[in-house]
Amino acid sequence: MVPDMVHDDSVRMLCVETLTIVQRYGLFRAYENLDIKQDTFGNSTDDTMDWQAWARVESTKRLIICLIMVDAFYAHKYGMRPVVRSDLAQFILPCPSSLFEAPTASRWKALRTVENKPLSSRVVLHRDAISLPQTENFGMHGLLSLIWAKVLDAEYLLITSASASHHPYFTAPGEVFAEHDARDIAPLVQEIYEVYENTLATMNPNCLVSWNDTCLKLTSNYRVFESAAGCQGAEQAQIALDHVARWSRTVSARRACLHAAQIYLIMSRRKTSDRIMFHSELAIFASALVLGFYLYALPKPLVVVNERDDFELLEDVDWTEMGLVGMGGSVATISGAHTPKNAAKAFVEEGGNLSFDGLKLPGGLKSAQHIFWEFSSLLEDVGKWNVQKQCKVLRVLSDMSMEPAKFGMDDFQI
Repeated sequence: MVPDMVHDDSVRMLCVETLTIVQRYGLFRAYENLDIKQDTFGNSTDDTMDWQAWARVESTKRLIICLIMVDAFYAHKYGMRPVVRSDLAQFILPCPSSLFEAPTASRWKALRTVENKPLSSRVVLHRDAISLPQTENFGMHGLLSLIWAKVLDAEYLLITSASASHHPYFTAPGEVFAEHDARDIAPLVQEIYEVYENTLATMNPNCLVSWNDTCLKLTSNYRVFESAAGCQGAEQAQIALDHVARWSRTVSARRACLHAAQIYLIMSRRKTSDRIMFHSELAIFASALVLGFYLYALPKPLVVVNERDDFELLEDVDWTEMGLVGMGGSVATISGAHTPKNAAKAFVEEGGNLSFDGLKLPGGLKSAQHIFWEFSSLLEDVGKWNVQKQCKVLRVLSDMSMEPAKFGMDDFQI
């Protein structure tokens, strides 16, 4: 075994063992029937004792969120089923960061009076009971990571059942979810945006990237595009490209392109002080593959004769008006010809010519190369956590003078 493989195996085993033990001993359900009220920490005459008791509870809430994030990340990285049962897990949202970071008991007590917010706002994602209270950045990361785990769990179950029955590999998970028990995921993702639309606009941009990335996962199967990039060799790359070619003609594919472009737009607008989350790097890379191979797979340079101008990918999108179009199921069907719609929704439903930052993208190899180069430059600029492999893959794809299926990058694994 090479050192990297030994390290990966050790990390995988440690992650699974840790999360299994945590779940077995009920940490994710520790506060299921507990109502933490404002006066829970205030009856004592000792402010320091109240502060320390509150800090233990708050630290546990934040630990639960971190564990959910870790579980989703490693399930994605290693292609395994999340350990945490996302249909059972729920968590109490953390209190404002200003309270958690208070340096003294007296400062904490003063801030509690000013904040005057409930201490036990609970996220519940059961199909028959959904609760989405207002939250800050950290709570939003936890919420979206729990949705990520739900998507990965549904994908794993479908892939394993598909392998057993020789079912065709799917390129748009949301379409398949709509026919199975995971049909509630797409409406839940859309509801999260509609509930938190104004909040997301002012939050750390990594949160909005995470929401768009979740939609990307519902409209495109990352593993197919990873294979198309050559990670499993030339033969599997050609098979994957055949799947992508069929996918590129669908409503789901065009919606995926919008989310991919939005991830680029959000991260290119970020400030240095916003920093970057590990999932945002993954999202940039996945977006590059989705948008690049969508353009590459178009059967010929796209020329659509209509009265609309080219649709500019780097424009803000009204996701509330977009609704569930392209996310799977009956709601994804094309609306009537006389229904008014904005440019983004018209592109998703009907297709059309594209541009990227003013540059026309007619489709084909040159358009794909441009996208791979743009995203690799962005990833090199904002990347922090070890993005050398992803950047190398995108650079190779941007420089290729042959079809992707003619080469393989067998050592590539994200």
